[in-house]
Amino acid sequence: MQSKQIISLVTAVLLFAACHQQGIDGFKQTDGGLYYKIVKENIGGKAIHVGDRVSGELVMKLDSTVILTNEGHPTHLATIKDSLFNGYDFETGLLLMREGERAVFAIPADTVAHHFPYNQLPKGYRPGAHMAFYFDITVSEVITAAEMDSIKSDEEEQIARYVATHGDKGDQRNGMYLFVDKKGYGRKIVPGCVVTLNYSAWLMDGTLFDCSSEALAREQGIYTESKSYHPLQFTYGDQGVIRGIEAGLRGAAAGAKITLVIPSKMAYGSEGFGDKVKPFSPVRYEIEVVSVQPAKQ
Repeated sequence: MQSKQIISLVTAVLLFAACHQQGIDGFKQTDGGLYYKIVKENIGGKAIHVGDRVSGELVMKLDSTVILTNEGHPTHLATIKDSLFNGYDFETGLLLMREGERAVFAIPADTVAHHFPYNQLPKGYRPGAHMAFYFDITVSEVITAAEMDSIKSDEEEQIARYVATHGDKGDQRNGMYLFVDKKGYGRKIVPGCVVTLNYSAWLMDGTLFDCSSEALAREQGIYTESKSYHPLQFTYGDQGVIRGIEAGLRGAAAGAKITLVIPSKMAYGSEGFGDKVKPFSPVRYEIEVVSVQPAKQ
């Protein structure tokens, strides 16, 4: 499940915590009504404030049954804004934590059930059974608002340093750079066609964060069993890839090999990607166009 889906669901559920008056054993309660328990403290960790970007792991359970999780794959959880829900929303819970800490938030399931249609509740939910939703959160990284500003200002410099090291300055398109490593002579990419490509995705410091090759993933130490390594296939123009890749592939032909240096506004923006691509990070994609199939009629 994507991080935005996770956070939307968590926020919707936590919104109703203050409606319940009965306590939950082992948990403290904020003035706003949010139940919480700090499982692992990190007194020296960076405290979370309004404006900070928080990344980490989340496991949502109904009693002991896991409903959704990104455990083992930290991702962006929230950029903290002022509380919208009188102190008992998701972001208020994060403000109780520090970088490196783990906490559990709890909400009685019957309280939540009053606000959702029954068919939207987990299958294991039983009315009146004193069940609870638990949100187990580990904060892996906190980027302050000041640090975010510094990252933004460094982006253009990272791209400029890369371009300066290449004799061929490439083709500039909307702030990104295209370097043709091998020209293709097959069918050209046009809207609606089906494109198959091999790719590797790198940070500007040379760190690999994604690829279609299992061998390369193992070599670079990023292999993950849950990922399927194979050429990427998508319909060109259907927004199946980031904007920078789509712009860079325009007019390319089957057999081409290209390198794209893509600014964050055409890549992963203020959200970042996974635990390696930070907010406002430019990225480099090395792409081989394996095939181009005509648009389906």
